[in-house]
Amino acid sequence: MMYSEVGGGQGVEVLSGLVLGDSTTGVSTSFEMIDVERTAGACPGAVTEFGTGLAGTAGLVPTIDVGACPRIGSMLPVHVGAALPGGVGLLLVGRFSGPPPLFGGTVYVLPPYASQPVVFADANGAAQLMLPVPNLPQLVGLSFFLQAGFSDPGGPQGVSLSAALELVLG
Repeated sequence: MMYSEVGGGQGVEVLSGLVLGDSTTGVSTSFEMIDVERTAGACPGAVTEFGTGLAGTAGLVPTIDVGACPRIGSMLPVHVGAALPGGVGLLLVGRFSGPPPLFGGTVYVLPPYASQPVVFADANGAAQLMLPVPNLPQLVGLSFFLQAGFSDPGGPQGVSLSAALELVLG
């Protein structure tokens, strides 16, 4: 059972003792739970989704998320979903964010782009990329922004867009 305490860290409740039987019934309901604080694996970075995406074919709005803590010296799995099946797009990665309208939606990642990997959605409209995060201590605490966009004939101007992510590197 996961929990978060006000003023405390994340932790988990762990079964620490259990009486397996007694001399009368062989069954016992006696047990004890203890709280264990989880700090060693705590994520020093942060991920925040913001903005709204732009729907494409069948009204689907591409989704974007990351599968790990954004920390220096790591490979960051980026997951995209609900894109046009078999679609081709870009993952915009940059240091700056703003709300300029484009293609009938909003592109939240501003140039200059740190990276623009091509994204190929599978038959289910999903894609995964691995982004390398340099092992540079001076990057700790800096924000980077991500957004996916796809060529999509069902979009207002032939494009569908995800919402955006702000990653604060830890």
